[in-house]
Amino acid sequence: MRASSILGLNARGTLFTGKYNDRKSKRIADSKLQTDRVLRLAGVAHPKIFKKFRTAQNVFDFEWSSLPDAFALKPSRGLGGDGIIVVKKRINPTSWMTSSKQTITAEDLKLHTLDILEGAFSMGNEPDSAFIQEYVGRHPAFRKLSFR
Repeated sequence: MRASSILGLNARGTLFTGKYNDRKSKRIADSKLQTDRVLRLAGVAHPKIFKKFRTAQNVFDFEWSSLPDAFALKPSRGLGGDGIIVVKKRINPTSWMTSSKQTITAEDLKLHTLDILEGAFSMGNEPDSAFIQEYVGRHPAFRKLSFR
């Protein structure tokens, strides 16, 4: 594959997203949580959401040790992949190893989630929602696919 045949983010937005979608559709696509709802209603296989966080109290009330061994913490309206933490394995009940081989604790995840809620990773730094999603590498619908 030649580098010139890869569709970049700006070209995708200019040539396809803006041209073929109305304002409502763009709002849905800009929110990972709204996209999840649309995919679920349409019966499209996608990673399961374990927990949604809309307020700081949600963060403090959540039992972090109940998380699976692998998961992703994401902002709903994040931009360019910023703010996403991918966890590959559990080290002990309250700490995990990230995809970048860093140890992260439940306290680290709480602080990161609070940053997401404050809009640290969203478009325009506006308040956002966060969620914990099934790690895609473990999702049965994606095991047979080859992303080459």
